[in-house]
Amino acid sequence: MERHRKKDGAGRGLAIGCALCFFLFALVWTGLGVFNLSFNDLSFTEGWRKKKEDLAHPRNEFSDPPSSQSFHAGVTAPARQVDGVAFTPYRFDDVLEGQGRVLEIGVPHGTTGVFDISEPGVPMEGERNAFLFYEHMCCAPMEQFNAIIQLAEGAESDPHDLFSTHFARELPAGLDEVHLVSLTFSNIFNWHANAVTWARGPEGTWTVASTAVDAGRGYDVVDVAWRVRSESEVRRARWGVVPAVALDMATGPLQLAFLLLLAPGVR
Repeated sequence: MERHRKKDGAGRGLAIGCALCFFLFALVWTGLGVFNLSFNDLSFTEGWRKKKEDLAHPRNEFSDPPSSQSFHAGVTAPARQVDGVAFTPYRFDDVLEGQGRVLEIGVPHGTTGVFDISEPGVPMEGERNAFLFYEHMCCAPMEQFNAIIQLAEGAESDPHDLFSTHFARELPAGLDEVHLVSLTFSNIFNWHANAVTWARGPEGTWTVASTAVDAGRGYDVVDVAWRVRSESEVRRARWGVVPAVALDMATGPLQLAFLLLLAPGVR
């Protein structure tokens, strides 16, 4: 009889344990789903990972003007080919942080393609007929964005009107070609860019000669030098995973309790 009671007690204990596990799963599912939260919102390891990525992020190399957007004049460099794809490079000397640095944006020939963003390490030379609208914080007025993307190749369009209306800028006199690149870095995960070239005909009429768009790409393809960023600092930061994991292991139950009980306050 005693043996049967022990078995019954073990069975009840197992049933209660399964019920508690199911209840805990339901609570976790509610906390993560209903409140749109995850353990990453509380995790020391996730915080370490974000800090390490921030230290190495290419956006650190770009200047931080006082407003969310900035406008820059640059030059058009000779066309070149990369892996069989023809590019027209545009260079700007006041976008990257630090003196004497030049940013190059290579625009592929064609409507769509992969823009090439790099730091060529060469001085600026040539007529300043290229212009960069750089958005590093959200968000530019939609009128500016639409004014660029709605232009169609071959359409009559005067860049003087567009620049004065949407960017409050006057173009230099005597230009036969005008190039505009719009570069948006306001998203921390990926960037996108547009480019337009205008050409003036023999009778002085301006038309859209070409357009191009890169709809979105990760920052790992932005190839600029490490001047502001520190490789040694990033290497040191890698060791931070050890205390971060240890803290997560020690505080895991508290993190779970905080997530489930106070989730509405940490959205």
